[in-house]
Amino acid sequence: MIYIFIILILVFLSYSYDYKEVKNGKTFWIFLIAFIFIAIGTLHYRVGIDTLDYERFYDNLRPLSNLKESEITSSRYAPGFIILASFTKIFSPDLVLLNFLYSSFVCGVVVWFLNKYTKHIFFALLMFFIFCYTLLIFEQIREAIAVGIFLLSFNFFVKKQWIYWYGMAFLAVMFHTSSIMMFVLPIILLPGIKQLFIFGKRTFIISVLVLALAFYFEITFSKYIDLLAMTPAMEEMTKHYANTTFVEGNLNILGIISKFIQYIIYPLFAMICLSQNSNKEEKSASFNLIESFTIISIYISILSIGVPIISRYNNYFLFFPIVIIGDWIFSNIKIGNKIVRFGFVYWVLILLPMFLFQLTSYNLSIDRNGKYKNYMYYYPLTTYIDKEKDYNKERAFNMAHKRMRRHQ
Repeated sequence: MIYIFIILILVFLSYSYDYKEVKNGKTFWIFLIAFIFIAIGTLHYRVGIDTLDYERFYDNLRPLSNLKESEITSSRYAPGFIILASFTKIFSPDLVLLNFLYSSFVCGVVVWFLNKYTKHIFFALLMFFIFCYTLLIFEQIREAIAVGIFLLSFNFFVKKQWIYWYGMAFLAVMFHTSSIMMFVLPIILLPGIKQLFIFGKRTFIISVLVLALAFYFEITFSKYIDLLAMTPAMEEMTKHYANTTFVEGNLNILGIISKFIQYIIYPLFAMICLSQNSNKEEKSASFNLIESFTIISIYISILSIGVPIISRYNNYFLFFPIVIIGDWIFSNIKIGNKIVRFGFVYWVLILLPMFLFQLTSYNLSIDRNGKYKNYMYYYPLTTYIDKEKDYNKERAFNMAHKRMRRHQ
């Protein structure tokens, strides 16, 4: 199975290059992993629920030379994506070229970003593959492009080059309206507000307050739909989430615990350890902002307990906890007055729960009988080379779309 093969390769590379700090061949392997990510993103066929919607959209789309203005303005898709897809329709009757362009951009930016900002690139890529890849490459294509633009713009935020930042923000909104948050994000640098996003004891106090707010929103979420629905696309998204059983009050306690451990406990613990190993004077401006964006990700994760739609914004911010955890892993740990360096096996045991929670989520049932599982949306990995349709996958797709129609 190709997914397991990629995971095993990344574990081996993390051991060799991140833990053992081997130098030879590192650049080659980074490019090879990026190539594999892009190749899968380019050739995947009927993999992921949203892919079917994109296939139907693309089949009905006119080539750019015949595209009408009304088809751009009336579509639920953002104009930038329509123009891009319509351009590729000139050269390709199916999604392969579009898949190649967006997967090359997204995977290329992610690999560049993680290589630039984290010490342990292969571990970071392992986290990306397990936590983000299927969602961004097989599902939320338009938002994935906006996420790529956001990550590409991070250095403008660090250097406070606001003309470039807002230019990129406008470009991102042309692909997905959720990126509108980029226009207001600089407020975290304002005096007073800035303190809320600096790691320290206050982070834990604020997290408790955000958790209380999350439970309050869980009870009264439907009243806030109009506030969240700033655009037609956001309104559509809020209505979808408002009709889920999660929001109706049937909280999945095990699901909450797993997400709490994955997206809150691990990043917080990583920041605690890193803060013990470094002085404030040693921290760069980029690291301080990575830490602040990690705290935003933590707040989003907590708030999404009551308002699941908020978790959508972690598509943008989850890369910063990945950087933080990527810096923390294989570092020396202060226990009392002693500095301890764990062996590779100990690190595997420490991080195993985080990965197991995520991997087991793919085995959750999507029907009452437990016959069909989440992983069937993505496995087997069918491609445009043979265009095979898997029976279980097609059944899983049908059940997912019936469920969505009931919630509309």
